[in-house]
Amino acid sequence: RSSSPAERTLCERLAALGLDPYGDDDSRETIERQLADLDFEAAVLRDLLAATTPEHIGSAGRGTAQLLERLAAHRLTPMPPRPLAEPTVIESLPYLAGYARAARLRDGLGLSSASPVRDLDDLMKQLFHRTPDVEWVSLAVPDVDAAVRGGETPTLVGTQRSPQAGRFLLARALHHWLFVTVPTSPQRLLTRATDWQQAASRAFAAELLAPAEALAARLSNGADWERTDALAKEFDVASMVIAHQLENHGLG
Repeated sequence: RSSSPAERTLCERLAALGLDPYGDDDSRETIERQLADLDFEAAVLRDLLAATTPEHIGSAGRGTAQLLERLAAHRLTPMPPRPLAEPTVIESLPYLAGYARAARLRDGLGLSSASPVRDLDDLMKQLFHRTPDVEWVSLAVPDVDAAVRGGETPTLVGTQRSPQAGRFLLARALHHWLFVTVPTSPQRLLTRATDWQQAASRAFAAELLAPAEALAARLSNGADWERTDALAKEFDVASMVIAHQLENHGLG
């Protein structure tokens, strides 16, 4: 069956949302119109479609456009060489890659794997020789947490959240600045999706901020919710970050 480039693009977007490109239901016309209106870079669009649902595509698309508009208001700078090379062994599983990347970063900066990262801004300065441009906006964007852009001044525009959640999102952004953004695709989204790069970014952030080795050294008497909360305060992350680290590394 022949089709126009516009029809092929629409079919690809429908498929990315998990919909039958040639199906039919009462909401299809609205969804198709919303998809046709999305005017984002290819990598950003992939991030969005991997994260959202047919029910949310309209509001998620509009919210993403607002995040990117705010991102564009920040000074654009060239993409420098990456300050760190990839680990020698590239893991195929995203969470293992995230852990390896965080360990590589800590090693490259001379950070002890037994200690918390007290000052994330200072770590950024060591890497980029300046702190990133970070802007928090009062938006509710379904399935999307932030838009990021790589460059000499890495930039993040994220939805407003608690200080601990913002710190974790900034660590996820660091993953993307180091390992994901490239000159041909300098803008990306941080989302709630479980695709490879999003999953890797969450593992990277957890291992950077609360390394398993440091947690293990503090759990000689076992773990419970009271101890988990104490560790969360020490490492300045949410309790669920500690809980996931303990579970994922078999420390519970």
